[in-house]
Amino acid sequence: MNIFNKLKSSVVDFFISYLADKKNIKLFTSSSQKRRSFITILSREYYDEAQQFFPVDDERELSKVIALGNYGAELYSVEKSDVQKGTNVYFWTLKKDHNVQGMFAVPETLLLSYTLDKNVVYEISVASNSYYYIVTTNGFFSSLKSPIVNTPELFANAAGVQFNKFVKLEHHQLIAQLKASLFTFPYKKLVSLRLKRKAKSLAQLSYKFFIPSVVLVASYFCLTSFYLYIENDTVTQKIETTKGQVAEILTQKSKLEGDIKLLEDIEGVQSSGFKSSVLWETLYPLYDLKVKFTAIRLDGNKVFLSGVAPSALAVLEELHKIDKVKDPKFRGSQRATRGGERFVLEFIHE
Repeated sequence: MNIFNKLKSSVVDFFISYLADKKNIKLFTSSSQKRRSFITILSREYYDEAQQFFPVDDERELSKVIALGNYGAELYSVEKSDVQKGTNVYFWTLKKDHNVQGMFAVPETLLLSYTLDKNVVYEISVASNSYYYIVTTNGFFSSLKSPIVNTPELFANAAGVQFNKFVKLEHHQLIAQLKASLFTFPYKKLVSLRLKRKAKSLAQLSYKFFIPSVVLVASYFCLTSFYLYIENDTVTQKIETTKGQVAEILTQKSKLEGDIKLLEDIEGVQSSGFKSSVLWETLYPLYDLKVKFTAIRLDGNKVFLSGVAPSALAVLEELHKIDKVKDPKFRGSQRATRGGERFVLEFIHE
């Protein structure tokens, strides 16, 4: 078997178990296939066959003519005529009581035309009947056996050909011929042998296309929403954590600014000649009251304190408890602010 035939057999192998050579080819009935096959060979009882001659040689032009015409056939094949200038076109109409599976459907009468001898009338057995078949130089003809056409001679007369020889082809011989035909069949003809799949009803169309699409879109939106929810929750947690860190940093900054201010005030006292360590010992207990000093001014032994505390009265009471502090009192009025009570105190430091 040459490389071209191997290539063709591999195409069919994907769907109908074509094996190494002609002896190992296997054909399955459509009822035994669990999946839709690539090529389905149609038995003669599955279709009606008609032939028409067109005085056109160019296949492209002929395809346009066929497309414009309403021939009522699902499948067709173009065969050049050896007798006259033009083209024979075979049309096949599938019978309505059969549900044909497959992507492409090849009538067995078309396949047999590539292997059977010419000018021989064959009677070919099929499942429920038999049919007559002949290949000539002007194409091929077939007819199911009926009360009107029930002899090879009557078939030859109806087909307009001369009766010369008769051969009866049994079922196993038919299968062998079909297997052999697959090697000589030109697969470019599959273009016009594609089955047109139609939805039987609007409900079927919905189940087949619309509902899966809706489910797919809904699943996409659900997954997207879930992803966005998780991302939003993660970002929210990060923001809350960042807020806490910023608040802690601001608190530390505020404490540091207060300590720096106190240090500056103490340095100012020291530069004025006052013993800073003594004043520091006096003011230190006030820090337990969460006092924030904003200014310290000295006038001799008199000390003026400006600051903010949760309770200005508590600061005054604490100063009364210190032995080195004499006559502590408020200077001016106190004001309530967001950070506490703002005050100015004065006392004499001994």
